[in-house]
Amino acid sequence: MEVNAGDLAERWDAGEPDPAHGGSPAAWTCWWMPLPQAHVLAAGLGAGLGRLGQHEKGP
Repeated sequence: MEVNAGDLAERWDAGEPDPAHGGSPAAWTCWWMPLPQAHVLAAGLGAGLGRLGQHEKGP
């Protein structure tokens, strides 16, 4: 996985204005983060990122 050269500081808004569970709308801000810094993601979301880019080698 690779981000093309550009402004990695760019942020954009995303969200769910009408959740299927009927709850309140949710909104969040997204941005690209270098994988070596992704360990700081909340709720353990960064735990599996170390496996990205690793591929099993066949016989």
